[in-house]
Amino acid sequence: MVLPHLKSGRLVQVLEQYRAPVVPVSVIYQQNNQLSPAVRSFVDWIAELFSASPLRVSAPLSR
Repeated sequence: MVLPHLKSGRLVQVLEQYRAPVVPVSVIYQQNNQLSPAVRSFVDWIAELFSASPLRVSAPLSR
């Protein structure tokens, strides 16, 4: 969310040597079972959210 503001110079990064730890996020489900519409919607949403992140370091969620 802050990346555009950092790039524009409106915000400056301080304490660059300190970084928050990376917290992995996993969505695990059986592919051979029908997912409820709510679960399918959540999986699609979280995959889109993380694939659009400029901070993403690993592959997006797969189906």
